[in-house]
Amino acid sequence: CIRDSINAEYGGGKCILNFIKPSSWFSTEASLCIQGFVYDNNGNQKYKINGKWTEGLTAQTVNGSEEGEPFQIWKVKPAPEKSALQFLYTHFTIQLNQLTEEMKPFLAPTDSRLRPDQRALENCILDLAAKEKSRLEDKQRAARKSREKEGVEWEPRWFKVDHSVVSHSSKGSSKSSKNSEEDVEWVYKGGYWEAKNRSTWPDSPDIF
Repeated sequence: CIRDSINAEYGGGKCILNFIKPSSWFSTEASLCIQGFVYDNNGNQKYKINGKWTEGLTAQTVNGSEEGEPFQIWKVKPAPEKSALQFLYTHFTIQLNQLTEEMKPFLAPTDSRLRPDQRALENCILDLAAKEKSRLEDKQRAARKSREKEGVEWEPRWFKVDHSVVSHSSKGSSKSSKNSEEDVEWVYKGGYWEAKNRSTWPDSPDIF
């Protein structure tokens, strides 16, 4: 199975979920199942989790060998109309690329919703989308070469790496944090929401 760990940053505790892998190509039902437990900061099991990622999840309290009645903690929302024609996207996924005139003044110039090739593709202007994609890739390569020539190292605008934070994935691991990207903690620098409210974006690169 595939295991995922959800950790509480404050107060301790974690939830470990197991996404069950099918035993064969024909056991599709088993591949939908999720099982796991919620633990307190002392490592004691507090809740048992069961369900399917296509339907929903239930939880039940655990007290030693005794288990409480299951109660629903999450349920899949109904699929959008004609979702089969939209790659079975959810409402949330469909809206990720939504762009209206009212939104534009509050978007960072680097927001992916402003990518010209992406917008052309969504509007079914395929020739323009291909040309814009090629232009953007050439522009990105030129920008990288310019930085390398000037000895400038690229630095993300809104986040930074905090090496003083030990990530949950590295706790109890024998791997060196210097050799594992999983041990890196990205921390928000601040300033994004203030710039969004003012509709001003200082030092924002021209990437499109």
